[in-house]
Amino acid sequence: MSTTTATASIDRAALLRDAWTRARSAAEAASESARRHIGTAMRAAWAAARPAPKPDVEPCATYVLGKHDRRCRGWERVIRETMPLPVPEDVRGAGDLPGCYAPERGTEELFGLDAVMQGEENHHRRSRGWTYWLYVRDPATNGIVPLTPTVARKALIKKAILGGRIHLAPEVLKGAGDIAAMVRMLVAIRAGLPIAELAAAE
Repeated sequence: MSTTTATASIDRAALLRDAWTRARSAAEAASESARRHIGTAMRAAWAAARPAPKPDVEPCATYVLGKHDRRCRGWERVIRETMPLPVPEDVRGAGDLPGCYAPERGTEELFGLDAVMQGEENHHRRSRGWTYWLYVRDPATNGIVPLTPTVARKALIKKAILGGRIHLAPEVLKGAGDIAAMVRMLVAIRAGLPIAELAAAE
């Protein structure tokens, strides 16, 4: 890259002002002329003004596999951002989800909008139903956000669709059950619904 191309986006007047400010500050501390420090100050100002290089490694978040209670039955499926999602109405169980079942232990690196769907029994001996979680990586924070299916979150998705904030067919709202609801949330996130907004809708 040529010097002209590299400096085209830098405000040179601001760069010089910053350099002289640094030089005067150093000169006052040493009781010397600012000109003696302008070279070092210019290099420091230049380094501060240059845009930060893009990371060589794509940012990711580490998800730790495993059940909340190892005595209970459960499952996890890692769903990469590139995997097509089924229509929520067609989802009856975990077997209808894309991807493979994850091992009971270990870690998975989540990139982009990668997600993990998890289902687990509420009691290891008695029949007390299941709880489901959608864990999705938020590119805005590089954190993993847990989401449970709720009526409020479905209502938010419906409002976003009908209001034209996200471009999805109303048919996405069809489908019963928590697993279908997890798929619906992930479809909405991929369509542009902010994860933080969905998380705030308890």
